[in-house]
Amino acid sequence: MVPVFFNELSVLPPCTCIVEAKNRLLLYSDILLKLKDEIRNVEIRYQYDLHNIKMFAEQTIGTLCLKFVREARRNKVGDDLNKLQYLLSSQRAPYVKEEELEDKEKNNYCTMNVYIDNGTEKKSAIGFKAAYFMHSICIGFFSDSIWKKHVHTLLVSDYNETKEAQVICISDNNHLKSKEFICWRDTYTSVELLETIKAPFEKLGRYRNAIGRHHGNDVLYAHALKLIQSPYVEEIICSVDYGSASDKDYIAGYEKNDGVIRIMLVWESPKYAMLIKTTGRNLRETEKIATILKEQFSK
Repeated sequence: MVPVFFNELSVLPPCTCIVEAKNRLLLYSDILLKLKDEIRNVEIRYQYDLHNIKMFAEQTIGTLCLKFVREARRNKVGDDLNKLQYLLSSQRAPYVKEEELEDKEKNNYCTMNVYIDNGTEKKSAIGFKAAYFMHSICIGFFSDSIWKKHVHTLLVSDYNETKEAQVICISDNNHLKSKEFICWRDTYTSVELLETIKAPFEKLGRYRNAIGRHHGNDVLYAHALKLIQSPYVEEIICSVDYGSASDKDYIAGYEKNDGVIRIMLVWESPKYAMLIKTTGRNLRETEKIATILKEQFSK
């Protein structure tokens, strides 16, 4: 699992009304789901159980989530229900488990202090400390203008030495598109690909007898018979307009962010093309599958 740490400072300032609390939770849970799309084996870590983290008046994140889950179920608001249920189910505590640390690391972690300067004062940042120590990132509420940026400079104090370090905190969906997040994701997380359970000929579907219904049908069908042997190909969808003279890449593009790839037979004339559905659950996985298919089946 890839641990990502909750920014406990983002619960402040506290919500001023129940509507603000609901909106803050829905935005946060939406970011959690989008992070899950980016990193399938992510684990969100908190310092305490959600029922012990206060958010509005004397109510905690956990009690408010349960309240809004019941409300969403009663009003049949499926999107809100799914988001909040994922927030509740994804929680893990504490930040760092003892069994993850060697004796030397445990001592270093315990003696380390990490602070963040919010412009008016220097605050202890325990979530950032865990993220820094574990080479990870934070995630939190968009509760204050300081969280508008996603890269934060920390003061790390260990024994008599103090140094600066930078850690990412995701508090807006756009932060997941930043070059810093993408660099961290590609450096510290791996791509886990799913394999289909379909038998090869099941993947041809309704195009078993006529993939494209044009004069290039035989060429496309012959190539489709190769593609269906891949465990990452779910379905041969259809043929599409063939490419121009300037097209040179077997992977001609990604039609949607749902595992669909446009394959082009660039060695043929004309350059016949087809859409295929892969097991890719996000663009990162689909690009990895595309690389594998190109290595195996392109000429």
